[in-house]
Formats: sequence, structure tokens, C-alpha cells
Amino acid sequence: MEFAKAKILVVEDATEVLAYFKGSLGRKFNADIQTAKDGPEALKVLSVEDFDLVIMDINMPGMSGIEVMQALEKVKKLPDIIVVTAHDSPEIARAVVEAGAVDYVVKPLDMEKMLSKAKLILSKKGLFVEK
Repeated sequence: MEFAKAKILVVEDATEVLAYFKGSLGRKFNADIQTAKDGPEALKVLSVEDFDLVIMDINMPGMSGIEVMQALEKVKKLPDIIVVTAHDSPEIARAVVEAGAVDYVVKPLDMEKMLSKAKLILSKKGLFVEK
């Protein structure tokens, strides 16, 4: 069985973390992985391109992950989004889900857990290809 190649967008303002995400996803999945360094850039990219999965930091300068989801939802259907947050609380969990995220992970990041969540989302779409 052959799978289509997934399109993943990683949105993170910390350069090292962005590179870590992209590298980890690239080693795990046969996917087209793009990046954005902040909320406004993510919104610009998401407004014109469709992605199968978005992994997005919640706290970014200029525009939070929640603000990106709220703005994008006004113009198109949201892609599946996993939000990354440094704050684990019921309020944060509720806020990201209400904004449209399908899941969230907490920093310090358990990369295997995040990759497992990504695999589940992509598998349901028939897009998962493990390297």
C-alpha cells in the first residue's frame, strides 16, 4: 500500500527548537516539512497553502498560536493542529481545544510522545509513512 506524502508546518519562534522539530519529523516521516518563525508568518503561509498537520507553539511574539487559529478559522477550515505549550493547566488545555487544536504537548517536550500524536493524525488521513 502506498501513501501520499504529508505536508507538515512547524511554527516556532525559537530557532533551535524549530530545527529540532524539523529534524525529528524529517527522520520519522516521509513528509514535506515547512517552517514558520512566528504567528504572522504562519498565518500568511496557512492562508495560501493547505497542510495535513501543523505543530505550533502557543507563546510567540506578535501573535500567539491561539490567535493564529482564531484568525485562520475566519477564512478557511483549520488543519489538524498540535499546540506546544510550556504551561500545563486545564485552562490552557481548554483554550487550545476551543481554538481548534486537536491535541497539545507540554514543554519540556517528550519528542516521542509528540511524534506518536503526529503519527496517529497522519495515519487517520492515510498519509503516514514512517522512514
